[in-house]
Amino acid sequence: QKINKQNPLNPTASVGAKMLSVEEANRYAGWFDDPARLVSTFAGVSSNVGNNGISVHGNNPKYLQWKLEGIEIPNPNHFADTSTFGAGILSGLSSHNLGNSDFFSGAFPAEYSNALSGIFDMNIRKGNSRKKERTFQAGIMGLDYAEEGPFKKGGNSSYIFNYRYSTLSLIKDLFPQDAGKGIKYQDVSFKLNFPTKKAGTFSLWGLGLKDFTGVDAKTNPDDWETIADRQTVNIDYILGSIGLSHKIQLNEKSYIK
Repeated sequence: QKINKQNPLNPTASVGAKMLSVEEANRYAGWFDDPARLVSTFAGVSSNVGNNGISVHGNNPKYLQWKLEGIEIPNPNHFADTSTFGAGILSGLSSHNLGNSDFFSGAFPAEYSNALSGIFDMNIRKGNSRKKERTFQAGIMGLDYAEEGPFKKGGNSSYIFNYRYSTLSLIKDLFPQDAGKGIKYQDVSFKLNFPTKKAGTFSLWGLGLKDFTGVDAKTNPDDWETIADRQTVNIDYILGSIGLSHKIQLNEKSYIK
């Protein structure tokens, strides 16, 4: 299938929409495996170095709507809304699983609602239905394992999943004692794809995140200089989204999902 990178995936989008090509995204420098930071290259969109908040035409990141496989989901970022509403430090969806997606910065088609600034309509790509593939990588953002392939040889059904565990939690003993409890996070995303001959295509997908960080209060009152010194703070964040979709093609130009 030939894809025009200049046009969005949604055929009803006329203006204010841009397709995010994962093939091109992997060549961007300094994007930290985070699709939220990539869209800042689009006109009218900006982001912050300290978080992955997306500001469209100067609007607050909390007014952006996140969608996955056509379904509205909560903020899919690690440590979401802890420092900036509508943002986090890193996306919970790895680029390995991310498929070509649409980003809307205005003039939304009629199917979209509940958004004031922009819409990030993300998709999880289908796994390789011909052969099994595995990928492992280690970097500053985490240890990452991904796998995809067919359920059985010669079949059309496929699976893909990705698991990531934070590198910072593995080296927390190297940090100073007053650095707090460190930063721990992990995420998993998957998609199971089952095409049929007459009943269309069924897909089961999901995204899960688990985060933790915190700092203990100083036990010696002589060390108290600010209110924060006498407070114990724990941030424990869990997010899960799961969906089942069914798409059936009526003819060459029409389908029901």
